[in-house]
Amino acid sequence: MFSKIIRSWIALFLLICSGSAIAAESLILTAPPRESAAAGQKLYGPLAKALSNLLGQPVTYVHPKTWISYSIDMRKGKYDIVFDGPQFESWRIAHQNAVPLARLPGFLQFYVAVSDPKITSMEQLIAKRVCAISSPNLTSLVVLDQFRDPARQPIMVNVKGGMPGIYKAQTSGKCVAAIYRTNFYNGHLTDDQKQGLHILFTSAKIPNQGFSAGSKLSQAQVSKLSDYMLSGKSDPVLMPIVKRFSKNATGLIGANAAEYKGYNALLEDNVWGWSPNPIWEHLADPGKSPQKAQQ
Repeated sequence: MFSKIIRSWIALFLLICSGSAIAAESLILTAPPRESAAAGQKLYGPLAKALSNLLGQPVTYVHPKTWISYSIDMRKGKYDIVFDGPQFESWRIAHQNAVPLARLPGFLQFYVAVSDPKITSMEQLIAKRVCAISSPNLTSLVVLDQFRDPARQPIMVNVKGGMPGIYKAQTSGKCVAAIYRTNFYNGHLTDDQKQGLHILFTSAKIPNQGFSAGSKLSQAQVSKLSDYMLSGKSDPVLMPIVKRFSKNATGLIGANAAEYKGYNALLEDNVWGWSPNPIWEHLADPGKSPQKAQQ
């Protein structure tokens, strides 16, 4: 009889501990690895602390080691609060029931500028060298989306150093064309620097990057996050992130799922591994064919 009581108390104790562990499970805040781990921690670490206090649940900033690991972990659903581009946010909304929280004001738009006056159409860029930030960055995706046949595409040349690096690479002869953010091309290049370049293509306007919440968060938590982000125009934690990516912005604005609809196709149609049921995800389990996975 005594041993049964002891076992019952032990079972109850383990149940309580298990419930506490679940309640205290840390939510993961992340963003693409656009800076070093130290710089990422400096930028997003304070936000993780502020969100922990706001939600009453631990929030930990995790800096992805590489773009590949970022992409893989995202597809596995490891991230709970994410700040990144519209192509990724759209993909999570479509496939992981993510909810937009707030975004940077304005839109993202791109030019393809060429230095060869003989090139007058996008089709002439097939097999030509184009300077860009490599996919899954939006600069590459909006242009690759114009070339649906993978055998008939430009040669995308990965350039580091952001937009200034792309301009330097193009003007040094590494590419006959380059992809620029319109605000960089119009606002940072002088008339003299634009000499010898002409705009071949202008992309559609795409909603700016923003924050989204994953399905692990409750509706109450989502509301708290959204309210906090939309009221943080002078917040010392949020504003460094806002200014890092939008110097003239005074804060975040509201976001909704409808404005991101369809941009997941930029990933799924142009980057290997981003389709809803990519074959590579089933290679580790020979008994689970892609056909079966889709049933």
